[in-house]
Amino acid sequence: MLPLTHPLAAKKEIDLVELQYDHFLILGKETNLFEPVIDLCHASGFEPNIAYEGSRIDLIMNMLSSELGIAIVMEKTIANLLTAQTVAIPIKPNK
Repeated sequence: MLPLTHPLAAKKEIDLVELQYDHFLILGKETNLFEPVIDLCHASGFEPNIAYEGSRIDLIMNMLSSELGIAIVMEKTIANLLTAQTVAIPIKPNK
């Protein structure tokens, strides 16, 4: 997930390493997504800059709309939460 104004927002697919300097808004350790996201970043050769870690996807979506960072989430998690200010783009590699 990216804000619509992000420089990569028009791409059809994003190589995760292209996001290495962005602020990550991620679901926290209590979710099943935290470790896979960290592992994907490490496999791509960088440590993610985590700006927000929490359990509420609605807060992450609001932060995305406010251009406060990017989020890596499962597609089914955000299917009904996309706004006019956000875009969902597949990443590679993925799990």
